[in-house]
Order: sequence, then structure tokens, then C-alpha cells
Amino acid sequence: MNHELQISLFKDDIKCTLESILEICEVEFACIHSLSDNQPFLIGQEGSMKIKPKTWTTIFDSLFNDGNHFKSTFNRTGQKIYHESFMVKNQDEKRYGVISIFSFQELELNSTQKKLLDTAKVSIRLILEKMDLGAYKSSCMNSMLELNNEFYLKINSELIILEIGPNFLISLPKMKVGDKLSDFLIFQNNFDFIELFENKSRDKTVYFFNSIDDSQRYKFSYVMHEGIMVIGASPVINTKYTLSNYQLRLDDFSKHDYIAEFMFLQQTSERSLNEAREISKNLVKKNVQIKQAQNEIVALSKFPSENPNPILRFNYELELIYSNTASEKTFISDFKIQNGNLSDKKLRQNLKKVIQSKSSESFFETRNSRHYTMTVVFVEGQSYINIYANDISNYVNEVNRKEVSLLDLKNEIQVQKEFYEFILDNLPADIAVFDTNHKYVYINPQGIKDEKIRSFMIGKDDFDYFKLKKLPDDKARERRNIFKSIMAAKEFINWTDEFSRKNGKREVIQRSMGPLFDDYGNVKYVIGYGTDITKRVMAEEENIRLSLVAKNTNNGVLMLNKNREVSWANA
Repeated sequence: MNHELQISLFKDDIKCTLESILEICEVEFACIHSLSDNQPFLIGQEGSMKIKPKTWTTIFDSLFNDGNHFKSTFNRTGQKIYHESFMVKNQDEKRYGVISIFSFQELELNSTQKKLLDTAKVSIRLILEKMDLGAYKSSCMNSMLELNNEFYLKINSELIILEIGPNFLISLPKMKVGDKLSDFLIFQNNFDFIELFENKSRDKTVYFFNSIDDSQRYKFSYVMHEGIMVIGASPVINTKYTLSNYQLRLDDFSKHDYIAEFMFLQQTSERSLNEAREISKNLVKKNVQIKQAQNEIVALSKFPSENPNPILRFNYELELIYSNTASEKTFISDFKIQNGNLSDKKLRQNLKKVIQSKSSESFFETRNSRHYTMTVVFVEGQSYINIYANDISNYVNEVNRKEVSLLDLKNEIQVQKEFYEFILDNLPADIAVFDTNHKYVYINPQGIKDEKIRSFMIGKDDFDYFKLKKLPDDKARERRNIFKSIMAAKEFINWTDEFSRKNGKREVIQRSMGPLFDDYGNVKYVIGYGTDITKRVMAEEENIRLSLVAKNTNNGVLMLNKNREVSWANA
């Protein structure tokens, strides 16, 4: 396939689609590759980012192994780049192309972005199908040109050479694709290219051009095909412009060209008879090839009618001039098309917009609870527009169902969260949960009663707390060492905290802290909880003091239980 020629023909469609992808996905860079025998070929890119060939190799290898989607991150000059690639498939689920997007921000496409990206995939598939069809038609035309005359050129309105026939490659070897035609040839008879491209017309006049050095002269005629001028030429042979000037042989000419006939008549040897037989064989082969090409063109002409998706054609007055069988299923009735007239106001507005802008547009429309994506293509110079539609109702309904399920699941999780938080908030013990960096992720009201301070401490550590309270950070250092020990040993540690309140009252807290593990045995959180044991400790200390008094008194001391039985006596 002549990729450069096809890309030049559809560059506006490709650019429009890429700009839409940048806007939909809110990314900095996007590109499209076509696939031929699983070999990627870049057909368009938008945005400012350079991707290394090694990165592309990794992306495509992974994408081909996965099948439909590949997501990755990589570093470029110290900056993290987020990437996603999506496979574009044709109607037969064959790999057809690849969309790739890149961003400096983490990529998390929402449901609307995914829907619109699916629409963009349809647009890209249609562009690739049109490129394939254009390449095939170009190949068929080239085969016919080579059969009739291998002196041909294809040029655009800027006189840039797009294709060069085999004989011109021999006779003018310095002329290359991408060069300007006027750098190599001088046209006679006031041949006006600008007027011809503007009018898109042709006539049956035979024109002439000469090489820049005037060593070669050609007569030619032309045709306009899809915005391209195709020139078919024939060398002028006379005493000034001899055959040797063109560096050609008999086999380089068309088999029915008058020069070939002239040369054939000059050859009466056995060798010329053998060459004539070879020419006959080649003609038979060429005829077979042309027949095959004609059959394939007929098959391609049936493509719209056999397409399972709606395809319609309207003239500039918005009168229906063609619709395939698939469009009659629901599309025509949904969009109020009766007797060739379109009544749907919104669709009429969209089609008028395409006609006025002379460009292609993509739309998403819903009618009668059915959802459609549409690509409307303005066909240059043909006075009509094509609609390529796709009924995506099943997909949209499935997405909606999944969204409802996700909302139900979210509500259920929220109820569970509120349940557990209610229990933790009302336990008669202070509870705190830390991440693996010793930052608070949860504190219950028993831990910090002031709600503002409690909210402030989320994401912070004990050093922040003691700084806020304007207290020495000795306790914070002690707790940090305990935390490190827990992370190293992965076991619970118990200790006692004792301190005095501002009112002078003593407070004793029995604390425990230990790890919480995930399903893989890794520490995910660390939980700490404490119980106020001040009264118990003070009671124990009071009992100890009383026992010392009883043991050291000279008088007899007895302790009786509730049944008035002696449970203890001093010596």
C-alpha cells in the first residue's frame, strides 16, 4: 500500500479525529497506527511528545500479546509518562489499527470518555477502511495504466509528485516522489494547472511537455481522480528526440503503443518472433489480472449493501438517495425518514453543518431508546454526503446497568463503612490507625476528643501533634521507636503511658500497637489502642500501701469476706 499517498488524501479526517481524542481523553499526545500483517505504520499524531522506538516496540509487543488494551507507565528525562493503547478492529474482529494516548497525569477514563473513545474507534476504522479502499482502487488504476502505458504521473494541486510510472523512473531517474513537477518538466500550450484543479474538469486535447534539458519530449493527456491529476504520456520519437535519449527498450513500452509497433516492424529476426510470443503471454496474464481486479471492484461495490450497520447517502437538499438494508431495520423510522424526506430536526441541523463546513463530523444521538454513533462524511465534488452509523444500544444499556450495579455496591460499602466507624467511634477506648509511614489515617473520638484537632491529625504524625500542643517531643520519639520495632518484627507491642493532665490529675493508659496484614502477608496498616487503667493502678497501689501498714503494725489485723470469714491476718 502507498501509505504516504493515502495519508495525504485523508489527513484532514485523521487530524480531526486525533484532535477529538486529545479533547475527549484530556491528554497531551495521541497517535494512530494502521496495521498491515501486524506491522504498525504511523498515519497521524497530535500533541507535543516524542516517544522512543524502543518504547513503541514494548507497547506493540505487549498489546499484541494482550489483544485489545495495554496500559503502562515509563520515564522520560526524569518525568513519569502515563500511557494507554487500544486495538481497533474491523467487522471481522481482525486487528486493523491502534490508538495510543499519553499524559503527564495518571489516566483514569470515566464512562463518558470511554463511550466517546469507542465512537472515535469507529471513525478510525472507517478512515482505515476508506484508506484501504483508496489504496486498492489506486492499485487497480496503476495496473490499468501500466497495461496501457507505463509513462504516467500522479500529482496534487501543488504540483507535488505522488507517484511515478515505471518508464518515467527509467527515462527521468532523478525525478522522485515528493519533488515538484516543474523542477523537471516544461509544459507547452499554456497548460494551466491551477484552473484545471479548481474546475476539476478535463478535455480531450493532447498536450506536450519537454524535459528541462530539452533532450526528451512527450505528448500527454490527463484525468482528474479524487483530487489528483493522473497524467498519461507517450515519448515523441523523431530525429531530434531519438529513442536513445529515453534510455528505454522494447519491453519498456506498452504492448500496443505505436512506438512498440514501429520497432516490432523493424525486427524481422528469429529473436523478434520469440519476443512477440512473450508479449502475447504477458498480455494474457495482464488480462487475467484485469479481470480479477474488475471482479474485486464489483465485490467492493456491494460492500455498503452488505454492511450490517446503517449506511445512507443524502444530497445537499437533504433528500435520501441511497440507504442499505441495515438502515431500514430501525434507523430510518427512528430518524423520521419517509418517502426520501428527512424530518428529524436535530439530524437535519447536523447534516447542514457538515455541508456548510465541507468536512466530516461524528455525532452521538438517541432516538426511541436506541443509541447511535454517526460519522457524516462530506464527499468532495460529488454533491452528496454519506452517513456511516452504528447502533450501540446494547453497549450503552450494558454500561448503564453496570453503573447502577456500581452505585449499589458503592452504597453498600458506604453503609458498611458507617457501621464500622460507628462501632469504633463509640468504643470506650482510644483507637488510632496508621499507614506504613506512621501517619494517622483514622482516630476515634476517645483518642482525640476535639473534632478539629482530630481532623487536622489525619495524614500527620505524633511529632505534628506534640508541636501543635507545644509539648516536648520525647513521647513522639518513643512512639516512633516502638513503630519501627513493630514494622521490623511484625508483632504487637504492649506498654504503659503515664502523664499528668493540666489540672494536675494523674492518668495511666495501657497501650497496644501491632500490624494489620493484607492478603499477601504484607503490612498494610498499624493499629494502636489504649485503655485508661488509672483507677485500677491507683487501687492496686493503695492496697499495697495498706498491706505494708498492716504488716508493720503491732496490733492484730484481720480481713473478713462477705460471709464474715477470715481471709487474711497479720503476723
